[in-house]
Amino acid sequence: MTCVRALALAFINNGGYKLHPYPLAHLSNLLMMKVSEVESFCNACGLETCTDEEGNKLLPMKQTTFCRPKGGFMRYGLMGLDQFEDQLLNCAAGEGE
Repeated sequence: MTCVRALALAFINNGGYKLHPYPLAHLSNLLMMKVSEVESFCNACGLETCTDEEGNKLLPMKQTTFCRPKGGFMRYGLMGLDQFEDQLLNCAAGEGE
């Protein structure tokens, strides 16, 4: 999953318009990660993030420093997985009927 996220991040970084930074909140939804995890993930991949005047965290596009960490990636969660697991447990217990 982390390799797929890294590939998606590389495509977004390379494919975006340089004058339009990508909001980490949108990237968070695409990668199914928390915004704080996305920021950490970007930094682990050698990308810098910034904050605009309104306090929104952004990923500047066309950074040439993208790389896969030599030590591997941290373990990142899958946003929404907790709710999915709760639904499965409820169905298994017969509460979903």
